[in-house]
Amino acid sequence: MRLVEILGKELNEWPQGVRAMTQNINTSVCGFSGDKALPICYGRWFWYSPEGIDLGMSEIGIGDVALATDHATAIVTRADWKSEREKLKEILANVDGWVPHHGVDCPVPPDALVDLRCRNGRVYEGGMASCFIWKHTDNTGDVMAYRIHTPAEQPAPVSEEAIQVGIDAADAGRLTPISEVKARILSRPLEWRNRIYELDTQHAEVESDYQRQISEITQERESLVQKLAGEGLALVEVAGQSVEGMSDWRNWKAGDLIECVGGMSHYYTIGKRYEVEKVLDTGLVMDDDNNGGCHNWSGDQVIAGVFKWHSRPAS
Repeated sequence: MRLVEILGKELNEWPQGVRAMTQNINTSVCGFSGDKALPICYGRWFWYSPEGIDLGMSEIGIGDVALATDHATAIVTRADWKSEREKLKEILANVDGWVPHHGVDCPVPPDALVDLRCRNGRVYEGGMASCFIWKHTDNTGDVMAYRIHTPAEQPAPVSEEAIQVGIDAADAGRLTPISEVKARILSRPLEWRNRIYELDTQHAEVESDYQRQISEITQERESLVQKLAGEGLALVEVAGQSVEGMSDWRNWKAGDLIECVGGMSHYYTIGKRYEVEKVLDTGLVMDDDNNGGCHNWSGDQVIAGVFKWHSRPAS
């Protein structure tokens, strides 16, 4: 669910002085009062004001809410929130006997037969009220409106005394009131059916969000690969070794750039990068920029911390 949808449902009044709202990875909602710049999300985690600009950030107390699918990018204004509230009013409109439901406890007797309209527009007809989840759980299967199925189809009223008498009678080997028998028989299968519908909806939401995240990750990776190539560098592919595997000098190749990080600085300049001339079984061969000529380095010396791998230029 998008942040504007969460705020439209959970926020009854827009806070005074707040110009925009965002959501952090921990589901907390932040308000920004300043309008000199837009807030920034750091690494898809937390929102903050740009450096040197105070946007008047404050936490908005809404309670337990779900993490929005667009929490790392969404900046919701008062106009966005107001528009979403108008959409919800249309969904909750009382038309053809439909009564709005605001996500609290079951509003009808448990054994009443009802029709339900969910947030995703799906309608369920003729289910026993006790078999549905009435409290909102922040998904598209939430019950947004209900109506009595058909008065003639409602089960005959049964008092609590009659039910208790029936239960006592059953314990004594006598008959239980028929309404109680029907309720017991119908409740579990209907619960299973409604739970299946709910799981189908949740599965679709999770699958959609998963595909979106995969697409974002793929696009970001392709962009970074292109930027790397633009600098004359390429990703390292050494027999399945990752970049982390380049801490082992045996995975280096001629042409790789390595950096002097300490020791033997009379041969090489600390912080400068050098090109590997050869990789031998025992170590490396490189140009010596301080004294001229080439210099051999044993693997033990490399491991001791004289050099570290930097990058591999694109061929």
